[in-house]
Amino acid sequence: MEVRNPSLSKALTVSGVEVFSGNSSVAWADLDLSGTIGAIRALVLVKVLSTVNTQGSFRTKGDTDEFYGPTAYGCASWAMYSASPYHAVCLVMTDAAGVIQWIANQVAATTIDIICWIK
Repeated sequence: MEVRNPSLSKALTVSGVEVFSGNSSVAWADLDLSGTIGAIRALVLVKVLSTVNTQGSFRTKGDTDEFYGPTAYGCASWAMYSASPYHAVCLVMTDAAGVIQWIANQVAATTIDIICWIK
């Protein structure tokens, strides 16, 4: 069944833009998405690519919950145990300035792309 909602097409933006390329952080680090999505609160679908099997999590900037670790996997966390390269998709809400935070369990070459977002 297909549900069509014309107003949704105005809210959903498909991107595919790389927003981070470098070494992951083992402490919570800000990731400013405002250059791509604007300085807005948005629900963002991100894709993580790592060179090693790793674990990590995303959260809204300002959130202090530590939902990170071997029992915390959900839509905002990742665990990569498959064959290299290691991919994961996560859903995270930005703060009002378009910023999220992320953490990994080890330093590894990592890229993060925005797949899409909803305002």
